[in-house]
Amino acid sequence: MSYTEICNQTWMYFFVAAILIGVVLQNIVMMKKAWNHAEKDLKLERQQIKKGLINGIVVSIVPTIPVIVVLFTMIPLLGVPLPWLRLSVIGSAMFETLAANTGLQTVGETLTVGGYTIAGWTAACWCMAYGGSSPVVWSLFATKPIEKLFSSAEKFNLKLPLTLGAGCMMGVMSYVAISFGLAFLILQIFQAHIQLFPFSSNKFRYR
Repeated sequence: MSYTEICNQTWMYFFVAAILIGVVLQNIVMMKKAWNHAEKDLKLERQQIKKGLINGIVVSIVPTIPVIVVLFTMIPLLGVPLPWLRLSVIGSAMFETLAANTGLQTVGETLTVGGYTIAGWTAACWCMAYGGSSPVVWSLFATKPIEKLFSSAEKFNLKLPLTLGAGCMMGVMSYVAISFGLAFLILQIFQAHIQLFPFSSNKFRYR
């Protein structure tokens, strides 16, 4: 049985649409609360709030363009509903592709168009779902303790939480840059070396 027999069925569209409608309603409720808080508690004028809202919308348009491109590239591989759900809510291009490949490798299959079975598609779905839900669970239990830690640090020294936050961000960005960016750069340099100097590469290979 091929995964294409179920990945684009009507019930999948209804399931994904129900989740996305819930996400949109949640955003509307939180936006309304933020508007009331800014207007009543912070005493901001309506023009200021509208300007901030418009700026936020404009800034968020550009980051969505790569997501749309990746969505269209993943549709032939995984169908329409699953990439639509993952990339609309919590997923990212690099993670979803990696998770799908990992799930397929566990059942001995590869991520190619029409090249795997329903078991492989199911494994990819579960791997993407479990991998994407772990940060949500972590945030649920870790946000409050971290907030208390930063509040205590602010009472001691205001610069301390800013330094801790900057250090954490630098650590995360360094890890990502070294794990992915530097490795990709080294791979590109090595491939360019092979193309420019094929004789020396073959000599190195068979030494």
